[in-house]
Amino acid sequence: MTDDDDPALGARLYGTLYDSALGPDGSEASPLALVCALGGAITELAFATDDAGATGQAILTRVARVIQAAPAEGAVPPGLLPSPHALDTATEAGRGGARIFWEDGPSCEHAFAALLVDVCAGVLLAWEGTAHIPRARGLRVLAEVTHRAMAFEFAAQELCDAVIERRLTPGLWGVGECITALAAAAGRRQALALGGAFVSGAPVVACGLPMPGALNAVACVMTREAVRGGVEAGTDWRFGLAANDMPLSAPVDLIRGVEPVCQGLFRVLGLPSWRDQAVACAKAAGRMLAVAAGGSLPEIEPAIAKPLAMAALAETYRYVSHTRASMTG
Repeated sequence: MTDDDDPALGARLYGTLYDSALGPDGSEASPLALVCALGGAITELAFATDDAGATGQAILTRVARVIQAAPAEGAVPPGLLPSPHALDTATEAGRGGARIFWEDGPSCEHAFAALLVDVCAGVLLAWEGTAHIPRARGLRVLAEVTHRAMAFEFAAQELCDAVIERRLTPGLWGVGECITALAAAAGRRQALALGGAFVSGAPVVACGLPMPGALNAVACVMTREAVRGGVEAGTDWRFGLAANDMPLSAPVDLIRGVEPVCQGLFRVLGLPSWRDQAVACAKAAGRMLAVAAGGSLPEIEPAIAKPLAMAALAETYRYVSHTRASMTG
């Protein structure tokens, strides 16, 4: 750890988070990507404390005090909030940057929070000066991003815990069924987000071929979460998946078993959007997969678990898209 009063710490935190917000090709970080990285850093710090919700809100309140503005009211203008899967990608990058910084950064959460407040304030004021985004609106975007990232994390944790407690521990489901149910819940929600409209002309689950963008986005959330949890990255996620001309096959009974848990939790977290819920379920599925298929002695082999999860996600998406079935009863 370094001296908490070192003036270079703030600059190093900014630099680390900026690097995490760079484009996939190394291009310059956009202001919105940097704000998402800051939201991820706030989320990472919040979940390192005993009360994540209170900590996250306290940091945002301190930022508001520094910039002398309250979050703007009303709807956030289009273009100032990324899609749920893009938000998850950007905030997780910020969380990773925060972890890298903290390895040799401030000695405690309070020192980290003070640095983070200063960096957030500086970025929002710079956004106002260069992009003419009023600081109140910028703070609203930071708050929305942070609340969404924290909700995704809460949901992933709670969904996994609930499935283990209510289904796995009593012996009602095996670990493969837990993974399948959560992945299928994500596929169902992404299909419902599109109004149950099947994306024609695109191979939904053909082995080795691209999925439609909306489905692939959620699949990427699931796979990245699993890889972060220790599952090896590879090309075997879609091995053995059915082509479009195969009969529809979704794990309907498992979906019905997990739906009460999902619906109750999302009401509590205030996540009414199908797209937000799809991302939350995909994160939970990836995390459950990592618990079961990660490490040197996995409970279920990754070569089995990975395509199992992907098949549940894709087949349920395909089933709901074609049949407009809600599978809630």
